[in-house]
Parts: sequence; structure tokens; C-alpha cells
Amino acid sequence: TPRAWPIIGNFPRARFEASHLAREDGALTVANTTNGIRTTVAIRLVDQESAAELWTVTLDNLTETSREVAVVPYLEWVLARGLDDRFHTQYARLFSEMEYVSHAHAILAWQKSTKTVGLLAADVAPAGFLTSRMDFIGRARSIWKPRILETLHFAAARDTAAHPTFDPIGSLTVHASLGPKVSRTLRFLIGSAANKALALELIAQHLKPQAPAHAPSGAARETAHRAPRIGHGEIPPGTPQPYAEYIDQGKKLLVHTPYTPRPFDHAMSNAVGHSVMVTNRGLHTSCNGNSQQNRLTPDWPDTVTREVPSEAIYLYDPER
Repeated sequence: TPRAWPIIGNFPRARFEASHLAREDGALTVANTTNGIRTTVAIRLVDQESAAELWTVTLDNLTETSREVAVVPYLEWVLARGLDDRFHTQYARLFSEMEYVSHAHAILAWQKSTKTVGLLAADVAPAGFLTSRMDFIGRARSIWKPRILETLHFAAARDTAAHPTFDPIGSLTVHASLGPKVSRTLRFLIGSAANKALALELIAQHLKPQAPAHAPSGAARETAHRAPRIGHGEIPPGTPQPYAEYIDQGKKLLVHTPYTPRPFDHAMSNAVGHSVMVTNRGLHTSCNGNSQQNRLTPDWPDTVTREVPSEAIYLYDPER
């Protein structure tokens, strides 16, 4: 019996029960029956002016047994132009400042260059949230086998200060208790707005979030203004520490393992301004002086899909 399964998305049918799509009464509906749970998602535009969608998720327990389930939405916003990756190849992903707002049950993503706010909100209080793709996916995983659905290490759904993160995403975990033959409905709002005030207004208007059962304590309120630190993610067992070091009087960087704590880009440069960026994915790019204006080799194709690979070194262990 699968512990988790997808309802909507371009997932492989060989691994998961296919969902059925239809158009009903101005909404796109997605229906899926797996593991004794029938899930129906109705997706509607909230109005003709707002860049937002209302997702109504109905869970039907088809069994004679009580069930405890959780609904986990995963969202990657596009809040800037496609070419912005070229302008700031290494740092564009840090331009979204992520924030959890507990009274709105929402993750907000403020894109500093476009001044646009992305939003993901629920009508009931989530048990947790995530804002980093690395923490959700894990290493060598996909959205169809994410690490988070094994560890369930979501951050507690408490107010946070706005903060950057690597590869920003939005994800919530919302718990639902289903008695035998019982149905439960949850609602999510997904979209963007011109600023934070308009984003919260959209949430209040279309979701009317229910107040959490317990108000945050004084200690919790105090920590709300602290920005979470960008950490190194989960370190796999057996990873050499330190995993990288400079040798030969700083002229060489020796990386002991591909299993770095997070997909950091390592940089080396010399006195004449030549720089090389080395990622733990085996891809490199070179520049001289300003990396935006004076690149010597293209960027790697997983961030700019229209370019060819520049320099690459791969080692493959068929047993692993």
C-alpha cells in the first residue's frame, strides 16, 4: 500500500493510478481513487481580474475504517521573466523572500526585482510548511518520490520573517480526519498579487481562513521576527566531513564526495579575474571578471534550457 500518491500533475501512469480530468460548471475537475480514498479537485479562477485560482479538494473515505490523511500541495512560482536567470545566474533564486503568515495560513513569496508576491494558502491551519525545493525533493529524487513524504520534516506553521532560500517553493501539509464513509473538503488559494496587502486581501476574501485552535505563545510570537537561517539540508550518512577543501596553496579545490549537504556552487578565481563555478551536479561554467557580462562558457542547461552544456565531468556507480 503506498504511503503517498499524487492526485494532479504529469506523473507516470506506470507507477500511480491515473486521475480523470473533466470540465464541469466552469471548473476543471480532477478525480482520483487510490488506497480507499476518492479525491476530487475542482479548480476555478476566483474572478476575471485576479491572478489566482481556488482549489477545492474533496476527500471521500470509501472504507469502513477511520483514516488519518494529509494533503500536501507543492508549488513553484514564476514571478520573474525567463531571461532573469541570465542576468543573475548564481543569485536569481535568492531574489524571492519567503514568509509564513499564520493568521492567513499562507506562504508568501515576494520577488524583490519584480515586486510581485506569490501566494499559497489554505482555509484551515496547516500542520507545517516548506519553502526550499531541496528540503522537499531531497537528493536524486523527483516530485514523484520526494524525501519529505518519508521524513515529514516540515517546519512548524508559525510566523516567520521574510527570508531568502535556495530554489524557493511553496508546500503545506494539511491534516484531515476521515471517519468511515465520511467526506471532508479543504480549500487552497494559489496565485500572485501586486503586493503583500493585496495577497492577504485575496486570501481573506476567497478563503476566510479559520483561526487556529491555539493562539501562539509569547515565545512563539517573539521568534516570528527571526529570519530562518539558510541551512545545509540533510547530510546523508557516510558523507566525508569536511566534504571539500582547498589544496596546493589554494590553487585547487578537492571535493571528496558528490553528496554535498546542499547543491552549492563552488567558486575559484585568480588575481587576473578568471573564475570557474563548479556544482555538485558535475557542471561547470567559466567567466572573466563580471560573471554576467563576461562569461566564457554557457550556463548549465538545468537553469537555462536553451543553452548547451559547457564543461562536465561525471562519475557513475552502476551499483548505486
